[in-house]
This record gives sequence, C-alpha cells and structure tokens, in this order.
Amino acid sequence: MTKYQLGVNQARQRKFFRWAWKILAVIILLVLLVLLAIFVDSWLQKRKANTPSKATDPVTSTIAPSTQIFTSPYFQFQTDKNWRAIANESTTTKYVYRRGTDNHVEGDMTVYINSSPDDVQATRVMPVVLNSDGTSLEASFVSDHCKKNLSKPQQENTGEVTLTLNSVRFVCDVDGNLFSVIVGLENATPVMNFRRPDGTNANYIIVFTDLRFTPQADELEKIMDTFQIR
Repeated sequence: MTKYQLGVNQARQRKFFRWAWKILAVIILLVLLVLLAIFVDSWLQKRKANTPSKATDPVTSTIAPSTQIFTSPYFQFQTDKNWRAIANESTTTKYVYRRGTDNHVEGDMTVYINSSPDDVQATRVMPVVLNSDGTSLEASFVSDHCKKNLSKPQQENTGEVTLTLNSVRFVCDVDGNLFSVIVGLENATPVMNFRRPDGTNANYIIVFTDLRFTPQADELEKIMDTFQIR
C-alpha cells in the first residue's frame, strides 16, 4: 500500500511540474513578445525621425486688407474699410468721405482745400503738428465739448463763441450736441497752411463728425496720424 501511495504522489508531482513548466514557458514567451514589440516600435520611431520631411508649400492668405488709402492731388490718408469717398459731393476744393452705408451713416470727414465751409464751428477740437519731414501730421487728442470751458451764463446765453482750447483758436458750437471735431495747428487756427512737395502752398480745413451712439475719438486721431500732404 505504501509503495502504491508513493507512486501516486510521484505521478502527481511530475504532472504538476509539467503544468508549471508550461505556464512558465507561456510567461517567458509573452515577455519576449513584449520586448520585441518595444524594440520594433523604438526602431520605427528612430527611422521616422531620420526621414526628411516633405517640403511645405507656401500658404497664400485670402484675408482682405483691413485698411485702405484715400488719395487726392493735395493729400492722402488711411482708414479702415468702413470709409468711402463720396464723389458726387466732392469738388476740386472739397473732398467728402463717409463712414457706413447710405442707409446707415456713422460719420463724415470733409477736407477743404483753399476754401472754407459756410459755418466753421465744432463742439470739439483736435490739435496737430507738422512733423519734421514737412509732409506728415502728428495728432494730439480730441478735446471734450468746448462749452465746458465757458461759464454757466455763457453756456446758457451763447449759441457760438470764438475761444482758444488746447492752443487752437476756433468757433465753439456751444449749443451743439453732435460729436463734431475741427482739426487745427497747435498755437494757430483750423486754417492750416502747408507747403506742398511741389513748392506751392495750400490751405487745409478738416472737419470730422462721428454720428455713432458711442463716438470713437481715437478714430480721427488715427486717421490724422496717417495724413500726408501732397
């Protein structure tokens, strides 16, 4: 009986060892497969990194310019795309530009050359200076409503008055509610006399009106910083 039991135990041990070796072989095979996969992936990544990339074709932008330049025989300036020249209201001595559309006008700018409007008054003023190059302007800033510089009785009893504001002497539209701005030379008046590149002189008067619910004073400042005498 003892010999029989011993034989059974030995048979079971051999069977167990065979099963264990099979499991171990499977585990070793899986480890080898994982290592092989890692090696192959690393090799492919290195090969890809060493392969010259295809030349990139240049990309052509289709975005339209956001600014435009208006020119005349006497001047040129730059605005955004919302402005347009009004040919049927312009002459050889008056150039009219408008912001917006016919159905929704947001503003106007008129440049008078050697002429003057019938009523040269505004609620605000913006001084400019002539740059050292003699052909371009440098803008200051648009003032507050000119009536703020008057006493209360003057504000109540005066329709218009000539005063000096920010070093420019002009006619203040005391009762006016529009955001109207006249451009003037520092320490001078809105009648700006400039020497042109051809050696002749011309008088320039620039009037700007912003009709938007919230006027943008810096728009005129930006325009005048691009203004050049021709």
